[in-house]
Parts: sequence; C-alpha cells; structure tokens
Amino acid sequence: MLQQLNAWKTQGKVKICVGVDLGGSGIRTRISNAYNKDQFLDFPHMKAKSTKELINSLMNIQSSITKTVPTYESCGAAIAVAGPIKNDKVVITNWPGNPE
Repeated sequence: MLQQLNAWKTQGKVKICVGVDLGGSGIRTRISNAYNKDQFLDFPHMKAKSTKELINSLMNIQSSITKTVPTYESCGAAIAVAGPIKNDKVVITNWPGNPE
C-alpha cells in the first residue's frame, strides 16, 4: 500500500500531510500528497484503548512510511477529536480507555 508514495515525488521529494480522526469507535488516518489533494491513502481503521496505544499506532505508521520513503517530509498534520472541551482538554464521551 505505501509503495505508491514513491509515485508522489515532486522535484525528487515526497511531501505529505497527515490527518487523524480520533473517535470513540477508533482511529482513522489519512496520508495525502501535499502537492495533489486527490492523491491519498486511507489506513485501515484502528482501535486504541489508551493514549499510549494511540501514540504507538501513529508511531508504527510513521515507521512504515520511513521504511518505504526514507526522505519523505511531513508538511502538516491535523488531529480531529470528538467530544466537548472541559478545562482545556477534550473529553471523549465514548472513549473506553484511560487518558494515559
């Protein structure tokens, strides 16, 4: 799946943007070509029951991308989290795990 990132090279570089949707049902991650919004990869739906599991999942994605395209550059990222904000923290109403 990640091999197609090599076809995204522009001026010898692969530049990506990363989007993550974090909800109670799991994590959805999309990598898109920074030069062409119509080129993107959607990773399979993932589950995490703690912040540590979420970070480990995202680190695994980063490691896989680095193995495929060692010289890629991330030009931007966005993380969307569902839930109300309380005391400058997002309270994920249906998150089954612990906050650490």
